[in-house]
Amino acid sequence: MTMPTRRIIVPVAAAALSLLLSENLFSSPLPPDLLDAAPSRFATSESVRVHYKSLGDPAAKTAVVFIHGFACDLTSWRAQAPAFDGTARMLFVDLPGHGKSDRPPVDYTMDRFAAAVDAAIRDAGVERALLVGHSMGTPVARQFSRKYPAQTLGIAAVDGALRSTFKDPAQVDAFVARFAGPDYEKTMSGFFESTFTPATPEAVKVDVRRMGAGFPQPVAASAMKGMFDPAIWTDDALKTPLAVIVAKSPMWSAEYFAYVRTLNSDVTIVEVPDAGHFVMMEKPAEVNAALVAFAAKAGAIPMRAARPGRPEDVSSPEAIVKAVYDVISGPAGKARDWDRFRSLFADGARLIPTGIRPAGDFGPNVFDPEGYIRRSEPIFTTTSFFEKEVAHRIEKFGHIVHVFSTYEARRDPADAKPFLRGINSFQLLFDGVRWWVVTIFWEAESEAVKIPKEYLP
Repeated sequence: MTMPTRRIIVPVAAAALSLLLSENLFSSPLPPDLLDAAPSRFATSESVRVHYKSLGDPAAKTAVVFIHGFACDLTSWRAQAPAFDGTARMLFVDLPGHGKSDRPPVDYTMDRFAAAVDAAIRDAGVERALLVGHSMGTPVARQFSRKYPAQTLGIAAVDGALRSTFKDPAQVDAFVARFAGPDYEKTMSGFFESTFTPATPEAVKVDVRRMGAGFPQPVAASAMKGMFDPAIWTDDALKTPLAVIVAKSPMWSAEYFAYVRTLNSDVTIVEVPDAGHFVMMEKPAEVNAALVAFAAKAGAIPMRAARPGRPEDVSSPEAIVKAVYDVISGPAGKARDWDRFRSLFADGARLIPTGIRPAGDFGPNVFDPEGYIRRSEPIFTTTSFFEKEVAHRIEKFGHIVHVFSTYEARRDPADAKPFLRGINSFQLLFDGVRWWVVTIFWEAESEAVKIPKEYLP
C-alpha cells in the first residue's frame, strides 16, 4: 500500500492470499470446549425430555437459539459458541430423538420439533428467540415461527431449505422409503458422504460421522417423512428478519434466491465458497461473521457487538485484503466507499508509508485511517490508478497473520507495464468473529532500493 501524493499516487495492492483454511487457522481461537463445558439442562415437551445447553447471561430474555440438522446434535454448533460469547445469550437444543434428548416411539414431525424448541426456550426463561437452523433445523425454525410468532425475533437458515427440494410426490416417497428400508446403514452412510466436498476438512467428516453413528432407524425414517411433509412447505411470507447463509452450490441457485425474496424482500443472503453442507463447521469464520452481523440487524445483540463490516469483507484474510484493495483502486473521479474502508480497520490501526517525511528526513509517515482518507480523497478525484499483487510471503501464528506482499501499480489495468512497484506489509488479526487490518506498512521501489528476486514471481 502507498500514500498518494501530488507527485506520485500509489494505491493499495490487490493481493490473493494463499492461506489454507483447511488448516483450521481461521476457526475460532477461543476455547473449543466452550459449549462442551456448559452444563446440560432438560425441558419437557409432550412428556419427552429435551436436552439443551444455555450460555451467557441466564437472566437475559432474548437469546440466539441454535437448531441442528437431521441425525446430528447440538455439538454441530461448537464453533459458533465463541462468536457470541459475551454478546448474547445462547441456547443449543438437541431435538427429540437426537443427541441426549429422549427417543420415544412417536412421529418425529417438524411441529413436534418446534414444540421441543419452545419447551427449551420457556424452561430457560427466554421470551424472544433468534432461530439459527442448519439443514432440517431450518424447517423446524420455520414451523416455530408459525406456531410462536410473538417469540420469533428472526430466522437464519444455514444451508437449509425454505421450500421443498422435491417437486414430485413420488420422488419424496422414494427418497423417504430408503431410510425405512433394509439397507438403512448404507443409506445413512451415503447420505452423510454426499454432504461433503473435496474441500471438507477430514476433522469435520469425522465429527459428522460421529454424530450420525448409531442413529436409530425409526427416528431417521420418521424425521425424513416429517421434513418432506407437503403441509409444511407453504409460501406464506416471513415477516421476521431472515438470513440465508449457504455453501456456494448449484443447489442454491439464482432462481431459489429469487423465491426466497418473495418470502422476505429484505433477506440477507450470504454464499460461502469451497464448503460443503456442514458449512458452519467447515467455514466457521465466514458463517460466524454473517451470523453476528445478522443478529445485530435483527436486534438480538447490540449493534456495537456486531463489529462493523460486511460479512463478505471480513470473513477471511483473502476477503479483507481484497476489500481494502477494492475500495482504494478505481478510475479518476470514482467516489470511494470510505465507510466500507473504515470498517476494515481495528481500533488504533495505522497505515505507514516509508519515505521522505515533511521534515526532510527519511522514515515512517504514520497515519490512521481517517488521515489516509484526508490525504487520498482529493487525489483520487483526478487520478486513476489500479494496483495488484504479483507475489507474497505469508507467516501465521495464533490470532495473527503477516503478509509480505509485492505489488505493481498501473494507471489502467490494461497497461502493459506498471509505473511503480513496492512491498506492502499487512498485519491482520482474527478476533474469533471476523478479521481486522491492524497495520499496513509499505515502501515503494526506487533506484536505490530494488525489490530482491526472492520477493518477485
